Amino acid sequence: MVISRLVLRAGAVLALLSVILSYQVSRLGRRFPTGQEVIYISNVNRIWDIQVHSLSRGLSYNLTRKIVPSSIRNWLPAWSPDGRYLVFVAAFPQYKRLLLLYDTRINYLRVLDDVGTYQNRPTWSPDGEWLAYAVYHDSDWDIHIQRMTDPNIHLIDVKITGETNDRKPMWSPDGEWLAYVSGRRGNSDLYLVNRWGYDQRRLTNGMQVDEDYVAWSPAGTHLAFTTNRDGNSEIYVVNVQTGALTNLTRHFARDYNPVWSPDGAYLVFVSNRDGDDELYMMDHFGENVIQLTHNTTLDYDPVWSSDGRYVLYISVPDLTGEIALLDLQTGNVRQLTRNDIDDWSPIWKP
Repeated sequence: MVISRLVLRAGAVLALLSVILSYQVSRLGRRFPTGQEVIYISNVNRIWDIQVHSLSRGLSYNLTRKIVPSSIRNWLPAWSPDGRYLVFVAAFPQYKRLLLLYDTRINYLRVLDDVGTYQNRPTWSPDGEWLAYAVYHDSDWDIHIQRMTDPNIHLIDVKITGETNDRKPMWSPDGEWLAYVSGRRGNSDLYLVNRWGYDQRRLTNGMQVDEDYVAWSPAGTHLAFTTNRDGNSEIYVVNVQTGALTNLTRHFARDYNPVWSPDGAYLVFVSNRDGDDELYMMDHFGENVIQLTHNTTLDYDPVWSSDGRYVLYISVPDLTGEIALLDLQTGNVRQLTRNDIDDWSPIWKP
């Protein structure tokens, strides 16, 4: 573990930027709509923005256009477990990417990290105490964490990995471990490290893990992931204690993007078994497979609701992605967005 004190916020430019951002947020004075909400990314005028959608009202509004300059791309949003803070990545045309923290309670935006050329994949620990993310610096990806309960969170940074190409951190459900993908041995494999940067160990060997499709089981005993090691895309699980691997899908079609149900009994995943990408569900043994969507267009990127009843996903009814909501009890699908621009990366607000 390497602990480094960051330099003061990259000088006067970033200080001025923070003042401008804070001023714009203070002018907003707007609270989130009431009722269950989801957020997603929308390609508005070729500038990526974070949209907030109220399920009860059926309305969306553009959050980032109210709190950051209009020329900035915003993506990779991550809610704190209590729903108060939103972390996201912003790309400023004249600067590198920055990691920003928005406090929805007091309408305040701050620069959280400006170290490295890029910050990527921010993820909160389950208790909201820590934030992990990947940083690209000196031609290499490393994983950093910040302790969010520290009043000086903008000054403290912990680098927990130092090998080649470590990326996509994911907290275990108990918050004690981080799983991540690393290419340090020439293959993309899964590794574990505790929150202090100790006890690093490799979980897979030569599995060609797709970093975009890895998920912890709710009990923290297994990781589901996608791999092309067998010649086509399959979904495996690995036991984090024993390292035992199980191929859940065993199908000639492309199977990918596994996500666990909140109780750990099922996984929703994406497959092109009927000729195009659709949502499917299987139990945690890989049995009892059910096709959930039946369209002639693409359906992908599923996200379970916390009660296990609904699944958010992206549907492409024409040429652009839209956000849809599937009720697993009734089978009904509700299209949340209807426009001629791409919408993607839906997540639930806690």
